[in-house]
Order: sequence, then structure tokens, then C-alpha cells
Amino acid sequence: MITFDMKYPHLGYYVYDNQAFLMREEALDLMLLKKDYGGKIEFYYNDHIFSNINWEKNVHFDISALYRVRAQQLRDKYNYLILRYSGGSDSTQALEAFIKNGIFLDEIIVIMHEKAIKNLDRNMMVIDTELSQFLEYEYAVIPQLKRVKELSPNTKITLLDSSDNLVDQLANKKFQHLGRNDEPTALRNVTTGLWKNWTPVLFKHEEESSTKDGVAVIRGLEKPVIDITDDGKIFFVFYDITLTATVSMQKKGTSYTIEDFYWSPDFPLIPVKQAHMIVDKLSTNEKLYNEWKSLRAMIKRINADPSIKASPGYILDRWYNTIIYPDWNPTIYVAPKSTEVNSDFKLLDALGINHQSQQFYDEYIGYKKKKYDKIINKQQLSKFMFSRPYYVGQFQPNFRGAL
Repeated sequence: MITFDMKYPHLGYYVYDNQAFLMREEALDLMLLKKDYGGKIEFYYNDHIFSNINWEKNVHFDISALYRVRAQQLRDKYNYLILRYSGGSDSTQALEAFIKNGIFLDEIIVIMHEKAIKNLDRNMMVIDTELSQFLEYEYAVIPQLKRVKELSPNTKITLLDSSDNLVDQLANKKFQHLGRNDEPTALRNVTTGLWKNWTPVLFKHEEESSTKDGVAVIRGLEKPVIDITDDGKIFFVFYDITLTATVSMQKKGTSYTIEDFYWSPDFPLIPVKQAHMIVDKLSTNEKLYNEWKSLRAMIKRINADPSIKASPGYILDRWYNTIIYPDWNPTIYVAPKSTEVNSDFKLLDALGINHQSQQFYDEYIGYKKKKYDKIINKQQLSKFMFSRPYYVGQFQPNFRGAL
């Protein structure tokens, strides 16, 4: 029997020693306390639902229809719907599922840094891998918000500028966004990526909105994670990126619920359909399949290979956009993603603001690695942890040519 002490296990949790945890670090700490250095942590993501689905069988519904049903399901379940919108493909397709089908969305929240970048040269920013990310608001989000105002004029649009928070947090050495909100001097841990500086700003607004009854915050998470073994077996896994914003919410007892649009135990058909759509595309194009294999290999060795500068995961995701998101416009501006430089740190550098964020980060990561050095299975310290694999079928290529 697993011991539960959490309000929203639908976003995933870790299990160690028959106890459930929202933070992998807490499970690791218990492992150290018990001197169980060979212990095993597992990530569970609604196994009781997804293990009862026949992943080998394709879903015989159009993907747009599935997105429409998911949007309506959320509308029927909650009194007030908030969509976190970045302008990227995931949140854009979720937005389209509401807007195109006339399903009312109460509020859209957008985080940006217009105050910080207003005097920076846009031509310089476009060619900078990290700084270009701050242009997505101007080049991708604003055009879409104009369309929302036309098609759904009663949808509230909330723009949150995190520029002041960025300077306050990093230049003044508070580093709160690098750690859990209840531990302002602690980075999150070695097991997950850095929060952005805007995380506390976003949480604050959502908590204020949760004074309403029946509030749901919708995230555009996540794209399929698919692997094909050397002998052609196709597997799908979930991973713990879904827990990024969960810990703070649950520790504070916030009443709103986070709902992932694509990954949900309430509507498990979407990841199955997406997986088959990607596999079908790979099986008909040899060039695409070979490039996909190369990117998957890079993803698996990225932590050990410093020569990999661009993120192969993001490249793969952007291929998937045109396959699983019928409403995604590939001409929409998207910035490249780096594997090693934090965009928050780079923005402060561009503004000429002194800070020690990278040093703080490096020192803390070093401390964490030393702390968990006795853990035998180092995979449990990796950035992501994966769920049990789901067998999708045997890869049977029928290569026919161009994409």
C-alpha cells in the first residue's frame, strides 16, 4: 500500500519505500537517511488509467475532434478556465481548440519582459540564441491575442511583465525563483531544470484568481516521448516535467487545479493518437526516420557530450508540431533553444546588470551532486525521470518519399 499525502496526484508522483512524493529530492533524502544507497525510485503517471489502454490500437477519430472534446470537457468541469499562453505550438493548439470551436475560455495569461528589453536592439536579439526567446511575445503572442479579441471578446487577457522581478531576484541575490518558494536560498535540485524568474509572478496571479470557485489553470503539456528500439519495438513514456509547477501549489494548499491539456487521465486518447500519428509519418519517410533516429541518439547522450550545443529535443518537438497540431502555422516565429545557457542570466548580462546567478547555480549543483554521491543508480539524479513504458507496436516502415 502506497502512502499518499497530496491533493492532485493526477500530475504524477514518485514512489520510494511504499511512500509517494511530489519531489524526487524528498525521496532521495529518505534514501540517504535509511542508508539505502541502492534504492529505487519510480515515477508514476496515472498508471491505473494508461495501463488499461490498448496502445497498439490507433484511435479512429480525427485529432482535431479529440482536441475539441478535451476543451469541452474542461469547460464542463470547471467554472473558470485560465490558459497559460506562451505563443508556442503546445499552448497555441490548446488555445485553438477553444477559439475555433466556440468554447469559451475565461482568461489567458501571458508572461513577458517588455520593460527589460525595450531598449535592446531587436536585430541583435534575433541572432542571439538566448535573447531571441524574449521576442516571442512581440512576434508570436501579440498577433494571436489580436485574433482572440476578435473571436472571443469576453475572454480576459492578462499580461504579466516579470522584468522588475528578474532584476530584483537575480541582481539583488534573492534567487527565490531558483528554488522552492518556501526555501528561498535553495535551488530546486539536480534532478530538474531551472524555473524561470517569472514563476513566482505567475503563481501569485493564479493564487489571487483562485478566490473564485472551480478554477483550473491549463498548461499546454506535453509532446509525445517516443522511442524505437533496435529491433523495432515502439514505446511511449510520460516524464516528470509535469511536476515542475506542482510542488509550490500543493504545499501552499492553493485551491485551483492544474490541468495539462494533452496529458490527462480524464481523456487518455490524445497521447495514443499523437503517438500513432508520429509513427505513421516516420514509417513513410526514410529520410525523416533517419534524421529522427539521429536526434533521438543525441538526446540520449546530451548530458555526456558537451559538443551538443543546440537542443535536439526542441528540434524534434518542432518536427512534431506539423504532425500532431493541425492548427499550428509553421511560419510563426519561434526562437532557438540552447542546452546550456540560462536565458534569464543572459538577459541581465545584456542589460549590463551585475549578478552572480551562474555562480550560485554551479555551486549549488555541485553541492547537490556531492550530497547524493552515494546513490548507486545515478540515473535517478537525471534531469527527467520516465514512467513505465507503453508498447505502441512494431515499427513497420513503408517508405514512400518526401514529407
